[in-house]
Amino acid sequence: MRELVKWLHEQLDGEAEDVEESRALSPDDLHWAMPGWLHRRRLMAEIEAKRQILDAYVRELEDYEQYKDDAHVWASSRESDTLERVVRLLAVPYAEDPGYRDEWRPVPADD
Repeated sequence: MRELVKWLHEQLDGEAEDVEESRALSPDDLHWAMPGWLHRRRLMAEIEAKRQILDAYVRELEDYEQYKDDAHVWASSRESDTLERVVRLLAVPYAEDPGYRDEWRPVPADD
């Protein structure tokens, strides 16, 4: 999963670059070249929010590695499972991009 986190950060970095490069386009060019990209601030906020989710998941992984032998401390793995599912779901829009792996696809949620 760390490879997925790294790969997702790379995708988000590319999106952030695209948003920054769009500043050079006129509003008319932007409308035709990239519909929906008129809200740069919102897009950058979405990218930052996704980065924060990835960082939270990495912290959760680090906690797990530190406390995995302590059943009492790590009794609740539901949060970790939920974060892993969220990270997998964040990757879904990039599933057709180079480097995406089928093993990263979300597993069906337990109901």
